[in-house]
Amino acid sequence: MAVPWRLGLLMAVVGMVGIVPGRGLRLGMVAEGGRPKPRFKIPAAFEPLARQPGAGGSGRPTVLALDFACGGALSDYDAVWALQRELVLRRLDLRRSDGDAGAGDGGAALRAAAASVSGAAEALAMGASSAAPLGDCLLLVEHPSTYTLGTGSTEDNLNFSSEEAEAHRVVRTERGGEVTWHGPGQLVVYPILDLNEYRWCVLTTTSHRNSRHTPNPNPNPNPNLTNPPASFHPPSDLHWYVRALEELVIRALGRLGVADAGRIDGLTGVWVDDAKVAAIGVKVKSWVTMHGVAINVDVDLGNGFNRIVPCGIGDRPVTRVADLGVGAVPMEEVKAAILEAFAGVFEADIAHGAGPEGS
Repeated sequence: MAVPWRLGLLMAVVGMVGIVPGRGLRLGMVAEGGRPKPRFKIPAAFEPLARQPGAGGSGRPTVLALDFACGGALSDYDAVWALQRELVLRRLDLRRSDGDAGAGDGGAALRAAAASVSGAAEALAMGASSAAPLGDCLLLVEHPSTYTLGTGSTEDNLNFSSEEAEAHRVVRTERGGEVTWHGPGQLVVYPILDLNEYRWCVLTTTSHRNSRHTPNPNPNPNPNLTNPPASFHPPSDLHWYVRALEELVIRALGRLGVADAGRIDGLTGVWVDDAKVAAIGVKVKSWVTMHGVAINVDVDLGNGFNRIVPCGIGDRPVTRVADLGVGAVPMEEVKAAILEAFAGVFEADIAHGAGPEGS
């Protein structure tokens, strides 16, 4: 019996996109046992860049490190969040203008956002002169006690009532992930990076039906290219970037004497045995990153995390560097280890801005 052409077309569409019960149509997935199957394989470990020097220089981007956690200074979450958003827009303006530092509004909005973060205006002014034009940045911050939720986070992981919530600082953000807590003794690292400078994929077509991006064995052969070859395209997911953030924490902790920090299959973050020491939640806008990674250095674990189900994972504890056999490591040493690890993982040069105390 011949199949009517309309029915045949519908069957073809269903076969391409997959229908997952209760989830509707999801492009790039196929139904398998009632669960969505990712179109792209998630790497289980970090894949090094193996950056090749560009014809015009070292081939390494320069990243401006802005330290707002000097001397235990605490930065308001909303103020740093606003600063991130303005830095992202500034980075996008820089890309669109082919490196013209005077793009957009001339930096007026950025200066206004920086004015609300202690030391930010001075740091950006000094840092811009050492790494002009202002491009990729790395913010190092400690926050006062704040709970943050991701875009799709459920409030079921908050262990306090709506009435009690008024006594706590709770912010819903546009990052991924579930609820987490920020507070004194925790170093939060916010990279503002144009991923086009770090990771490229070559577009290969294995068949007309199964066209996809696959990792290039030599990613981003010339990271200084403003207009890459047509055969190169930005990565189709953020998995490499998340693995890179994990890797920089693992390397930094190794330098501090924590040798057994690593990953757990199927979970994000950095773990020691079954306890999480660093949580990750990111957001990108046109492949420029914001939000980032929070490392528990010497936090009071009973003060914030006991009021939530951290990252929505109720059967695994949270830990801190101070409890991992290395004692109380000064925050300045942790920041130095993070910056060194970042330079290695992202194969970048670090330029130092100033913090609230001018360091």
